[in-house]
Amino acid sequence: MPQCPMMLGVAIRMTGNRDDAADVVQDVLEALWKTRDTIGDEAGLRAICFTAVRNRSISLLRRRKFAADDSDVALDIPSSGGADQQVVCDELRKAVDALPEPRRTVVALSARGFDSSEIARILDLTPSNVRQMLSRSRKELRNSLTR
Repeated sequence: MPQCPMMLGVAIRMTGNRDDAADVVQDVLEALWKTRDTIGDEAGLRAICFTAVRNRSISLLRRRKFAADDSDVALDIPSSGGADQQVVCDELRKAVDALPEPRRTVVALSARGFDSSEIARILDLTPSNVRQMLSRSRKELRNSLTR
């Protein structure tokens, strides 16, 4: 399944622990396998996978009573490069972290290649709401990086 590395990445970001994330992804894959006959076309499979990973990660965090925000999905920003690039990456990380939820999650999923309809399905929002959040988030990020 080509989504497995991305599913693991989302789970790692949400749980903060690689072993927990691997358990989450394994549980999701097992559940998907058990319900493979009821899953429709492959087009919706990606959204189903990420929704399941998100929900399992949240359940794990709740069970462990972490105080962290349950819906946090961090944005992968490369940290390699020169000093100037490092400064920009650090500023971008801070700006993304300063976004309110669920806009931070919407931006992170968009950066991972999800379109607005997939993000809407994962987060139980409307596609127009997702597009609006992306637009406002981009504007806010642009403003915070040009200061």
